[in-house]
Amino acid sequence: MDNFAGNNMLWIAIVVTAFTSAITLVLIALIWLFRWLFNAEQLSYSQFSKEWFPILACVIVGDQAPVAKKLNRSEKLILLRLWNYWHQSVSGNANIRLKQFVNDMGCTDVAIHMVQKGNRAQKLLSSISLGNLKVASAWQDLKALVATDDQIVSLHAARAMLQVDAEKAIKELLPMILGRAQWDMSVLTQILQQSRVQFEFEVIDSWADLSRAQQVRALKLCANLSLPLTHDLVHQLLQADQHTDIVLVTLQLLERLQNPVYRQPLLQLFDHASASVRAQAVKTHGAIADVSDIETLVDMLHDSDAATRYFAAFTLVKPTSLGLQRLTLLKDELEDARAYEAVAAMCTQYGAAA
Repeated sequence: MDNFAGNNMLWIAIVVTAFTSAITLVLIALIWLFRWLFNAEQLSYSQFSKEWFPILACVIVGDQAPVAKKLNRSEKLILLRLWNYWHQSVSGNANIRLKQFVNDMGCTDVAIHMVQKGNRAQKLLSSISLGNLKVASAWQDLKALVATDDQIVSLHAARAMLQVDAEKAIKELLPMILGRAQWDMSVLTQILQQSRVQFEFEVIDSWADLSRAQQVRALKLCANLSLPLTHDLVHQLLQADQHTDIVLVTLQLLERLQNPVYRQPLLQLFDHASASVRAQAVKTHGAIADVSDIETLVDMLHDSDAATRYFAAFTLVKPTSLGLQRLTLLKDELEDARAYEAVAAMCTQYGAAA
């Protein structure tokens, strides 16, 4: 019985070893295949680039392009890659000529086809190309890509729609811009840079219909883009009875804008019930504070919140306010231990820097 069990264990070990070896060999083969395909693609791109570099150069300067052959689909995709590179490097009539050239070579039709039927890489290349080419007929195809779960592809498709028609795209994309958490804020900020005006207008126009979560996300993007919004809306958002998260992100926006017109509403938030709001209000106010605020800032050194005390001391040390020397003298007059600690830390920090 023991011999039988031992034989079974031996056979199981042999089978497992053989199976593991087979899987390892398959993985090695796949890695080699992918590497070979990558190298082959790179070689093809390199050879095509060398051949087409002088042709594209002729197009840029306005000479007759010496094109003698038609391109297959793969070659048109490579030409699109090349064109996207050149597109970033030239402007004016040269850019217009390049766009016309790739369109005449059939690249636009291939891009539209691939944005529908291609693999992930082809859809990504095609959506980028269609945006740069501003192909209005690709609108619905790009919109379909935006609706997919692929974050990278959907974001590039959204960018392409903004390039084609920013005003129309913002209206259609705003619910997704403000509702899709997987869309990275830093990437969205970059994408919206060229459509700042349209985005700001649509946020203001749609504000009342947005949920609180959408409003917070919209304000974060406005802060990233340094969009001023309207005075009436900003004053409304700074009211003490607003939700804390709304007030906080509005203060972060004002910190970027550094507009002294909001000085008084900021000072009113120094008494807010939320410590985080008080701290951000003092921090935001720091960029527009003047000597008339010294007494108020000294009072904030006694706040129960450590961050608020820190930002008050930080503002007081600025040359336009007390300055380091006078702040050092003030430190010794403070009876509140927390206020003394905040000022002492700031004096030490600036003293070491000096």
